This record gives sequence, C-alpha cells and structure tokens, in this order.
Amino acid sequence: MMTRSRAALLSLCLAVAAPAQTPLPVVPNRPSEAAPSPARVLLPDDPAPILDLSLEEAWNRLGPPKNVLAVRGNEPWQDDVAFEYGEGFLVYWYRGRPWQIRLSRGYEGSCFGFFLGDSPDKVLSLLGSPDRSEADTLEWRLPWRGYPVRLRILVRDGAVSEAYVYRSDY
Repeated sequence: MMTRSRAALLSLCLAVAAPAQTPLPVVPNRPSEAAPSPARVLLPDDPAPILDLSLEEAWNRLGPPKNVLAVRGNEPWQDDVAFEYGEGFLVYWYRGRPWQIRLSRGYEGSCFGFFLGDSPDKVLSLLGSPDRSEADTLEWRLPWRGYPVRLRILVRDGAVSEAYVYRSDY
C-alpha cells in the first residue's frame, strides 16, 4: 500500500486553496472561472468513473466544492483532503486524483440501484453476495476499470447508512 506523506497532503491543500500567483485567462469550464455551484450534486448510479478524473476534470464535472476538509486518519499516512460537494457527498483526494467517494446522510441519489436508508437485503438482491461481510459492513469488488474499485456499505439499525466507492490500490 502506498504511503501518503504529509508533504503531499499539504501540497494538494495548498494547490486547491491558494490563489493563483499570476492571473490566468478565463477559459470556459476551467477551474479558474468563478462558476456557480449547483445547489445539489447527484452522481450517476455508478459513481466509480469519478475515481479516474483529474482535479480539473472533477471541477468541470462536479463544479467547485462547497468546502475543503482535512480528514484525520488513525495513522498519519491516512490523512486526507476531502471536497464536500453537498450534504452527504464527499470526495477524498490523493496526489491529484480522487481515491474515495463517501455517500452519507443527506445524499439523495442512488448508488448501484440502492438508496441510503434501504435495507441490506435490497442491496444484496441488486449486487449479489458480498466479497466481505461483517455484522455492520458489506463489501464488493466492482468490475475492473484499469484500477481496482470496491464498494463498502455500512449498516446501522437495519438500514444502509453510508456507502464508500474507493480505489483499493491506494
């Protein structure tokens, strides 16, 4: 597993948050453009292709994030930068690429045919047997896309409470 250095994390934060040193020409659909952010961002039912976007491509597709967060992991190498695109929708970044998408309370779209709040039985009927199953966690390996992708759902009180789509090679 790759380690994420604090310097790389800091560099990404600074690249995203710092204003440009020299003005860039305004080009339509470029991150330098002050485009209004949509009130609500919903992903396609299969959000895994988002994991293959560059920073600029994600900006063009999803718009500017509503917030940029530093997310602490259990270990220093697990620290992340996350873009919050709306209620319950976070994209985690590593070396200029998204590596994880988190859907949680407040996200209104579907993910592989299920919605947050659905029963685990509905997810099982849609996706089949998981590759890993624990009391409150179900995990599937998704079809290969040139990089390995997994789906992990967390179950609380008999309902899907969170979904994570992530690259398992990071």
